[in-house]
Amino acid sequence: MYVELFDEGTRVWRPVEALKIGTGLFRLSDQCSEQMEGEVWAFGPGTTVECEERIVADGSLAWFAVNAGHD
Repeated sequence: MYVELFDEGTRVWRPVEALKIGTGLFRLSDQCSEQMEGEVWAFGPGTTVECEERIVADGSLAWFAVNAGHD
């Protein structure tokens, strides 16, 4: 799953660990906080997010966080 980073000068998405908790819903791992150092994430560790599947550079599908989910 990917989360958008802000303040990067261009659109950037970071791969992160997440647990699928429902159809199109994931909870970002609390352990992601080490990755955040110096980065501004659209959604922080432990957040439930709504996701959509998108095609990535190698042609495969991946989940992208697009909205905060409802706990």
